[in-house]
Amino acid sequence: MCQYNVYQIVCDESTMAAKIFMDMRGGLRMPAIGLGTWQATDEPQLESALNTALEVGYRHIDTAFVYQNESVIGRVLKRWFSSNRLKREELFITTKLPMIGVHQDRVETFMEKSLENLQLKYVDLYLIHFPVGVKYVEGQIRPPIDDVQTENSDHLAIWKKMEEQVDAGRTRTIGVSNFSVRQIDRIMKAARIKPACLQAELHVYLQQRDLVQYCQQNGLLVVAYSPLGSPGYNKFAEMLGATSKKLPDMLHDPVIKKIADKYKKTNAQVMLRYLLQKHIVAIPKSVTPCRLKENIDVFDFALDDEDMKSMDDLNVGEDAHYEIIQNGHFQSETFHPKIFINNSSKKAAIKYLTFSPVRFRETMAAKFFMDMPGGLKMPSVGLGTWQATNEAELQTALNIALDIGYRHIDTAFLYQNEGVIGRVLKHWIASGKLKREDVFVTTKLPMQGVNQDRVEMFMKKSLENLQLEYVDLYLIHFPVGIKYKEGECLPAFDEVQLENTDHLAVWKKMEEQVDAGRTRAIGLSNFNVRQIEKIMRSARIKPACLQVEIHVYLPQRDLVQYCQRNGIVVVGYSPLGSPGHNKFITKVGLPPMKLPDMLHDHVIKSISDKHKKSPAQVMLRYLLQRNIVVIPKSITSARLTENIDVFDFNLDVADMRSLDNLEVGEEARVLDFKMFKG
Repeated sequence: MCQYNVYQIVCDESTMAAKIFMDMRGGLRMPAIGLGTWQATDEPQLESALNTALEVGYRHIDTAFVYQNESVIGRVLKRWFSSNRLKREELFITTKLPMIGVHQDRVETFMEKSLENLQLKYVDLYLIHFPVGVKYVEGQIRPPIDDVQTENSDHLAIWKKMEEQVDAGRTRTIGVSNFSVRQIDRIMKAARIKPACLQAELHVYLQQRDLVQYCQQNGLLVVAYSPLGSPGYNKFAEMLGATSKKLPDMLHDPVIKKIADKYKKTNAQVMLRYLLQKHIVAIPKSVTPCRLKENIDVFDFALDDEDMKSMDDLNVGEDAHYEIIQNGHFQSETFHPKIFINNSSKKAAIKYLTFSPVRFRETMAAKFFMDMPGGLKMPSVGLGTWQATNEAELQTALNIALDIGYRHIDTAFLYQNEGVIGRVLKHWIASGKLKREDVFVTTKLPMQGVNQDRVEMFMKKSLENLQLEYVDLYLIHFPVGIKYKEGECLPAFDEVQLENTDHLAVWKKMEEQVDAGRTRAIGLSNFNVRQIEKIMRSARIKPACLQVEIHVYLPQRDLVQYCQRNGIVVVGYSPLGSPGHNKFITKVGLPPMKLPDMLHDHVIKSISDKHKKSPAQVMLRYLLQRNIVVIPKSITSARLTENIDVFDFNLDVADMRSLDNLEVGEEARVLDFKMFKG
């Protein structure tokens, strides 16, 4: 037995050297290279390709009801079985539930249709092809594009029916295709039989690292379709009524070509080997004998670390997507707008954002939102007010901000400015210039309130200060609690006395504030993953938001990834650094510190010159394109205007990569909480 230990690729010597497996949940093994058959509808051509594939060693065939080729595959397999050239158990067959079957009453019907087409008693893997269901008309395989009607899909009810197919012996295991992390996670939490596999578009230009990482951490084998791109995509898109698009040309990429020359392999072989070494199964589609042989001849070489790094750097991201479905949703840019999207929101879409912000039509074009749990929407740019304690100055700044379109105000009991904000908002609401529901207000429980007996008291104090009946978001400001003295807002640092804090008990009291209508959502600030996870496991109302320090020098990727994977909106404070930080820390009795000067970074300056924007705007845009809400603080009219004027340009892949590379890490942290244990 030969083995690539790092990547868990196992060579089974009982057949040919090309027979390589990857382990699946439940003890199953999937051949690491399979034959994809999407768009293979020419029967003689497909029949010839299948015979060639089986002769050269393929033992993994991927099809789907919607491909309309299961019957051809079934006929070829039957001949191979009947002639004793192949045993059924030597072959791994995947097929898929079509969109017209994505309903709990139709799963078994389509499972049986596929088995009948394939002339098999069982398949090895049955996938839900898409997370979207469409209405079914008897006898119809794919409805005409101008007659598609979506219907509500209950993924949990459908999954129970998928489990029943395993119980009945119609499939050995089950999985999903084209699902997002959120959709998979929902099934994982409720499933009796966990998904064994995710099939998704993956290639060197579209590496989907977060999705792959989630799957591999949770025991789902990842299968990559279109691993070499999809030259036939435009033919398919035009058939659906979608516009054709410029396709990424990976097969002629000079970086890949250089690596291919090094190993005396083709670009295609290097691209497939790259995925295999990421522990991803690949199912390239081909109907020509030389390509079929080439695609399976990828087990006699290994890419070294330098090669893998060079190919990692080729990641383009969503711009390199071929498919009509991304992250579990139809793409507005390619799929027919009459059917699945509200076309009026297309211009508002910001590239690179996982939760595409939506234009708020009642105000100006600069008003964009991020979706929050429970249907709430948070404006993507807010006004931070930390250290804004000069009442006249803050009042002027708030009026300017509201005038130019800010609809997100971030404050805290600790900031000692809720009263000023409340007076300004009351004036705007009373004058009819603003409705309460048009503005998103966040405030925070102070450290003196991080005790189950004081949450409600401080919540009410903040509402009284703000002259509001409710806030939109109430955060626990810090994970640390300190002893409370009546009337004291912020004790001197040398007088701070910590007290034991029961986060779970405090969170229950936070939940009660939602129940009482005092806040629409609750969340956390300055918490780490361990602390958040402890609350997530026991919460009745999950945290909707985490607010932390994030900027180009301190991108906090692991923390952001954890939150976004778990449906928590991330808000970045100090997104431009914090020039006034030393004023604050000297006030509480701590020595001043050297602060990172991002606004004069030459890399950021170069990118800002390219887009005719300021360095601050580039830094804010960088975070927005990472799906992070930003709350820069300013009190000057010019800066307030500049900070919200970040929706009329996009940073390209090279810009994003250059900014990613500026990461300094913890040394660039402005607010250091090491003095607090836990």
